[in-house]
Amino acid sequence: MTKKKLVIMLFSFFILVSAGAQNKYTFSIDTVYQFDSKFIFNDKTVKIGGISGIEYVQDVGILMVTDASKDKTKSLLLYANDSGRIKSLSQFMSTYGAESIRYNSKGQLFISFETDDSTWIGSVEKNSTIKSIFSLKMLDSFTPKNRGIEAIAFDKNDNLWCVLETGGTSCKSGITPFFKFVPDVDGNYILSKKYNYPINRCSCFNVINGWKSDSFIGNGISDMLAFPDKSLKFLMLERCFSGSSTIVELKI
Repeated sequence: MTKKKLVIMLFSFFILVSAGAQNKYTFSIDTVYQFDSKFIFNDKTVKIGGISGIEYVQDVGILMVTDASKDKTKSLLLYANDSGRIKSLSQFMSTYGAESIRYNSKGQLFISFETDDSTWIGSVEKNSTIKSIFSLKMLDSFTPKNRGIEAIAFDKNDNLWCVLETGGTSCKSGITPFFKFVPDVDGNYILSKKYNYPINRCSCFNVINGWKSDSFIGNGISDMLAFPDKSLKFLMLERCFSGSSTIVELKI
């Protein structure tokens, strides 16, 4: 029997600048990692799946978070070295639904979560507790069920950005909130501004009135990366599930 694999592709990109012309961006696959979906940790067989966030740290390795377990009791934090071998695993105590993971330039770790009741961003403190810095209640006009803060990123100035997966379920309204947070003198992140990100929630199927909010059908943001320069651009990953097939798009 062929072992199931979790395949992670890390993308790198470089910028070509020509005088009098717009910047041209070339994207290429840098590395492909394959992780066994089952591995031995502390003499126990651990099965992982539903990886929802990934962060590569230079000279350290790969950090990943998993989404909620079936019993909705936990999410897992995984560490793999540069060769792609999973080296350690830890559990967020009494917290589940991790969606995105990012480090800032000071080495602080931030994770976004999505539960049945709320969606929020937290910083991992020295005592391994998670301190909430921003939260929204689920089931309002912007955060229907299963559609919370799906992606976070830091720009070159260490500002924190986050975006909601869809911003709603109607195919008629094509925006989702995009938030910016700036650090104060003590390093605490303060909400600075809200923008609107244009999105076609029904891009892969023809629906007039949207879809059920508790389903996985429809288009939404899956992840984002800030450009490694000061251009204040983001690479956005959108994926749309029609009920039978999935379409993935990268946008700037």
